[in-house]
Formats: sequence, structure tokens, C-alpha cells
Amino acid sequence: MSERLPTVIILGAGRGVRGTVPSAVVELGEGSVVLDWLLDAFEPLGQRSVCFVGGYRADDVIERYPRLRTVLNRDWTTTGPARSLALAPLHE
Repeated sequence: MSERLPTVIILGAGRGVRGTVPSAVVELGEGSVVLDWLLDAFEPLGQRSVCFVGGYRADDVIERYPRLRTVLNRDWTTTGPARSLALAPLHE
């Protein structure tokens, strides 16, 4: 019997602090963005399911990462990160 690994949840529903670009796709240089860095950081932990919770301009993230499981917090402006976390699957 194999142990189920917890899902990695990346919260990114709120408006970024730097202009109109969602924080997840802010460029870090050489074509890399914040979400690339996060996904790379979790890679050594093994084959885990990853879920991105988006809201503000989530289509920008979905377009760049079409295979990344994305859950939408459509009420991100009023509900905040606690609601985003509640929407995410903790185990798959």
C-alpha cells in the first residue's frame, strides 16, 4: 500500500502588489516567473499533486500553465486567503 502524499496548495487569488500582473506570473528574470520557482522548489519532495488557487486574472496563469490543476476563488476580493485555502483539495 502506497502512502498518499498531501497536495501542494499554492494560493494566488489576490491582486499582486506590483502593478496589474498576478503575483504568480511576475517575472524573475530570464523568462522565469514566481510560479516556476515555486514548482521547482517542491519538485524534490516527490510526485505530489499541485493545485493553484487563482482569482485575480487567473486566466493569465491558466494560459501559461494549462496542465496545472487550478481552482478558482471567484470571490477573492471579499473572501481572502482563508476561503481560497478552503476551496483547495488537501488530498487527491
